[in-house]
Amino acid sequence: MEYLQDKLKAMDAAMKKDRETNEKHQLTQSNSAAKNDRESIGRNLAGITEAIGQLGQQGSLKLTELQIESNEVLYKHLSWIVHEQMRKEIQPLKSTENLNRFKKSSDLDLRMISFRSCKENPSKRAGKYIIQPTIN
Repeated sequence: MEYLQDKLKAMDAAMKKDRETNEKHQLTQSNSAAKNDRESIGRNLAGITEAIGQLGQQGSLKLTELQIESNEVLYKHLSWIVHEQMRKEIQPLKSTENLNRFKKSSDLDLRMISFRSCKENPSKRAGKYIIQPTIN
């Protein structure tokens, strides 16, 4: 009987040793898997960070393009406003009140193309003519 008890104790010790070995092996495998998972997560995080950086650069480029386009539209609009303002300022200068200014700037002798009255017009055509003022 002692022999059987010794054998039983030996088997218990062997089983206990096997369990400890298996637990150590499983723990080593778990640690290795955890290490692999951490490395994989690190690579994924680096890829995500790079993608975010690229998207930021693309967004910045798009913003710059929009600013350039907006400035062009604004410049065209301001040019149109200035053009309209100049046109409104020039239009009154066409009036007969500025005829003297025209005479001075062009050195044109209006007596050559003006008449004392509509009756003196040799063409006898209807239209607008420059009439020479008389003393009366």
